[in-house]
Amino acid sequence: MIGLELNIRRRRKELKMTQAQLAEGIISVPYLSLIENGKATPGLDILELLATRLDTSVEQLMGITDQGTIQKAENLMNQIQSALTHAGYQEAKKQMEKLKSLAKYIADPKILMEIDLLEINLWVMIYHEDKFVPLIKAFEAKWSNYTDDPSLAVKYFRIKGNIEYLKSNYHHALEYYRQALKLLPKISDEIEKGYIYSNIGKAYLLLANPALSIVYMEKALQIMMQNDHWLEVCSYLNIIGSGYSRNKEYDDAIRYFERVVRICKQFRLSPSFMCQAYHEMGICFLKLGDYDLAIHYLNLSHQVCQEGLPPWEVGIMHKILALVYIKKGDFSSAESHIRQAMKLCKDHPRQIAECSVYLGQIRYAQGNFAAFEKLYSQAISIFESLNLPEKIAGTAHVLGEFFTSRGKEKKACPLLLKAARHYREMICTTEFDASLPVFESHSAL
Repeated sequence: MIGLELNIRRRRKELKMTQAQLAEGIISVPYLSLIENGKATPGLDILELLATRLDTSVEQLMGITDQGTIQKAENLMNQIQSALTHAGYQEAKKQMEKLKSLAKYIADPKILMEIDLLEINLWVMIYHEDKFVPLIKAFEAKWSNYTDDPSLAVKYFRIKGNIEYLKSNYHHALEYYRQALKLLPKISDEIEKGYIYSNIGKAYLLLANPALSIVYMEKALQIMMQNDHWLEVCSYLNIIGSGYSRNKEYDDAIRYFERVVRICKQFRLSPSFMCQAYHEMGICFLKLGDYDLAIHYLNLSHQVCQEGLPPWEVGIMHKILALVYIKKGDFSSAESHIRQAMKLCKDHPRQIAECSVYLGQIRYAQGNFAAFEKLYSQAISIFESLNLPEKIAGTAHVLGEFFTSRGKEKKACPLLLKAARHYREMICTTEFDASLPVFESHSAL
């Protein structure tokens, strides 16, 4: 049970006291150890002595907080979560400072854990590694039994997964999300369930499994629609549309994006969702070969884009515009957008690798084959470090075919074999096993 034992241990560690220092003259060290592990409950007389030595109150140690303070904390947490959903990071940081000041008057360990997790999540969403890494370590040291409460454990695993997701380590992200998924039957927070489903859906989309992505995103969408969370509804409609786009079902995808635009206009929601919808519509028209319409929607995306949008997301817009201009044969405009994308996405290796591929295509079109080979090789190395089979296969395949066309089979073969191995990871065989059994040699043969 989260309560007295945690508060005593946490306060002792805050003061850098050993168990012997706290127990001296009050109780034995073994008895204090039992208390801190929830296996013994001290009387009020002992509690008063422990509280005095820990420079706190019995009420604080017992986790008693007045209802008014708890209500203020919950209101601030809701405001911070809302600001993060709107990408209002400055407002979220401002409210977090107020919440941390209020936390000094809160004794309930569960609420304190939720505050700590919310602060970690804030810095993760901004991706300020110097901030969230030490905060996570401090959280794990201070709250050693956070996994005892399923609702807290789910939030912890979601945040850990989000860190891996933002590093483009989607397989590792899924491992954390699946740990949270196992705990969902034990929690009652439907919104938290929706977040887990959506995070799994996003990861599957980026792991080239749009069908499974759509399944999880639809589950998340239903939860958010039932609870009138229209910001999340718009976000999830965009992701589902992206799933249909990846399945080459462009008409279905465009219908989802158009729904986002209608909802944003009707409810006057954050332009960031409309920005993404226009961006994805641009990609659909790019795939359909209508480059002028693609540029139209991509430029619309820029026009409605919020100033507060993370730089790397703006970089992705430039990356896609570069691809359109490559298709149009306007390599000067394409390179200009690629350069901007690489500058804005410098901390996101997957995006840098994809930009290298597009820059490599420009160099190929210009006849600079040495630069083309170098850029594609760099991209393959990054994709391999991120374990992205689809990207490795496609890039290695193109480079291998290039060497084949130039009569360089020795360079081509390893690349084409690499492509084949990674294409295989993307194919789910159902009629028979694609691998051979272990060969056992027999002297009689």
